[in-house]
Amino acid sequence: MRSVVPPSRLNKLALATSMASFMIAGSYQAQAQMLEEVVVTAQKRAESAQDVPISINAITDEQLSMTGAGNLEGLSDNVPNVDIADSPGVTRVVIRGLGSGSGNAGFEQSVGMFIDGIYASRAALFQVPFLDLSRIEVLKGPQGVLFGKNSIAGGLSLVSNQPTDFFEGELSAAYDFEYESHEVKGVVSGPLSDHLFGRLAVLSSEDESYLDNKLLGESVPSSDVSAVRGMMLWDASDSTEILLKVETSEIEEKGSNWQVEADYTPGSLPYRIENDPTFAPANPIEALSTAFYQQARAAGEDFVYKSASYINDLQSMNQDADNVTLQLTQDLNGHELVYLFGYGAYDRRQISDHDFTATPVARVDIEEDFVQTSHELRISSPGGQTLDYIAGLYYLDREFEENKTQDTLGFLPFLASTTISRYEEKSTSYSAFGQVTWNISETVRANLGLRYSKEEKEGSNTKLIAQYQTVESLSAIDPGKYALLNQLFSRYDFAYDDQDDESNLDPAFNVQWDYSQYGMAYFSWTKASKAGGFNASETSGDIDNFSFDPENAESIEIGLKSEFLDGRARLNAALFRTEFDDLQVGAFDPSVNGFVVTNAAKAISQGVELEGLFAVTDTFTVGGNFAYLNAEYESFTAGCPNNSVEAEKNACYQDPNGPAGRLIQDLDGQTLDNAPELTASLFADYSTTVFDSMVFGSRLDASYKDETSLDFSQDSHLMEDDYWKVNLRLSLGAADDKWLVALSVFNLTDEQPTTFAGQEFLLPGVYWKNKGRGREVQLSATYRFGQ
Repeated sequence: MRSVVPPSRLNKLALATSMASFMIAGSYQAQAQMLEEVVVTAQKRAESAQDVPISINAITDEQLSMTGAGNLEGLSDNVPNVDIADSPGVTRVVIRGLGSGSGNAGFEQSVGMFIDGIYASRAALFQVPFLDLSRIEVLKGPQGVLFGKNSIAGGLSLVSNQPTDFFEGELSAAYDFEYESHEVKGVVSGPLSDHLFGRLAVLSSEDESYLDNKLLGESVPSSDVSAVRGMMLWDASDSTEILLKVETSEIEEKGSNWQVEADYTPGSLPYRIENDPTFAPANPIEALSTAFYQQARAAGEDFVYKSASYINDLQSMNQDADNVTLQLTQDLNGHELVYLFGYGAYDRRQISDHDFTATPVARVDIEEDFVQTSHELRISSPGGQTLDYIAGLYYLDREFEENKTQDTLGFLPFLASTTISRYEEKSTSYSAFGQVTWNISETVRANLGLRYSKEEKEGSNTKLIAQYQTVESLSAIDPGKYALLNQLFSRYDFAYDDQDDESNLDPAFNVQWDYSQYGMAYFSWTKASKAGGFNASETSGDIDNFSFDPENAESIEIGLKSEFLDGRARLNAALFRTEFDDLQVGAFDPSVNGFVVTNAAKAISQGVELEGLFAVTDTFTVGGNFAYLNAEYESFTAGCPNNSVEAEKNACYQDPNGPAGRLIQDLDGQTLDNAPELTASLFADYSTTVFDSMVFGSRLDASYKDETSLDFSQDSHLMEDDYWKVNLRLSLGAADDKWLVALSVFNLTDEQPTTFAGQEFLLPGVYWKNKGRGREVQLSATYRFGQ
């Protein structure tokens, strides 16, 4: 039976909503401005977000600055039903409870990510902080037709500012007094000749540490990011436009925000080791776990989740990335023909302590090399006809290679070993898509879209258990150790490859009714798919566990978008239900000491989303978002918590088809990871003219996130409590917008929630977690010049 939402959480949300209502009522004046129209390109045409028959949140660059969302992780606090977490190595994006699992480099994204129309098929291409953006469009629900490639749960579209036909520039800097982080940005744009325009944007950003590594005497984590983007726009003729964008970036990270926490509930392994004088390991694995725990304790590990870690190996990550975009736009008597070319590549090396403790158990050195090229050709009708259409062809070619060296069990010389592995993948995707809009009347229109996709993928996986600093197998050097490792951990040398060819047909249909000048309602039905692939982290050597099947979704949504009070108030609502078949689930399974990828039989995501905005006066605006989500598994069994106390709570049982001792559990009806039931955000923005030529501004933001499951195991220690985050910003700027100085307090209440966590390798009852950044007090200044 599903649990009832605790009254305390509902009361907190009701109180916040009541406060906002009180502010509106108490501050109301007769004079107020109309709300600003936000233009988006979610349907491959420029149109108002209020006219698009899908659930979409558009966040401008100015709004990002006000809320402190400098990267993807910061974005999730401001958009309900969007959860973006820092997982080991890359950023994990979840919309309405659906997102790709972690730990597998072979996963496709469930949320398609696009930069200026180019599909970025690796989340690593999104690691750079936001730079000179016009807006971010968050599309919720399957986007199988126009966005296509692996946008089964939604899409994130970043749109850069383009070159201008007049000279302008901007310099900005920000400094955080809490952690001494700082950032500098510069932009210059304008004409280079009569028909040629350019834009240059640069960024230098340093995030300083907020945790202490007591073992190494280091402050962690810290990062240093630099990026340069150049754009040129050529009006080649009255009907031809060519846009070229080139961007390069470098990221250096040191240390991590990971640490461990132990469960000392009676019956757990940490409790028995610490408190039971008669305790004796029951088997070789438990003996290893006990030695692991005791050595960590001896090294100073306290197993307490706080603002300190004891990781014995300092993590580092270095990434260089480049991307190129070329867009040719041709007007053909009102029809628009667009060719879009994209190139993206990165080299990445990450060294990390994968056990996150003071004991040398698992040190991993990963090198990644990725390159993609894409081509898109589409044509759009002029619009406003009885039948409007968009049609196109798409091609994507990608190559990915991951080389991994893992040193394991270094604290036990008789078992210490090095695993050298390589995963290689090549894939080619082709698709044809089209959408037709029938304008049945001036107020009613219907859209029918279809996308056919074909994907060819090849993958290979090799692993060698080697003598340290050699590539010679232990099977030849030390047969006894090799046999013991196989017995304990099922570790074998292997090499195999596989290929997969698949095709999908994804349709979409919606009906839109403009019931008044200021409002419209829509109904949509969509099917979408995400490609299957290979488990890059497969360690057993069994090729049958290497591949996984495609994932499919079918969704219905009913929505309402309305404006009233002469355009001063806006209310949008969406009611949705999405069913996922063959859901791809990947996570660390302690029962096999490795990452396992399976296809869950089914999952359902359903709920309601509300968005409101009200210009109370010319100088005072309030708004908010609210979302209720019910996202859960259906017909799915998975591995149990490795903590015996939690396994007993979850009614785990022996896997009838698995190895002896492997416990599984029935997850039917259990909530998906990163799918909080309630999320909300509220804001109040006030500005007024002072000293005749200056504008004083203030803004208060508050966001709420309900209790969240962080791991498929349903271990109660991997649940994050509900919390509020509050931001306050005060600013003073010129009335002509030439300069602005702002003092912002982000995360005023100093919340440091865990957004990603899991079960510790080889240590039942211990959990690794990431601790978020706390309160930031930032002073920022912006100077604009030119027109």
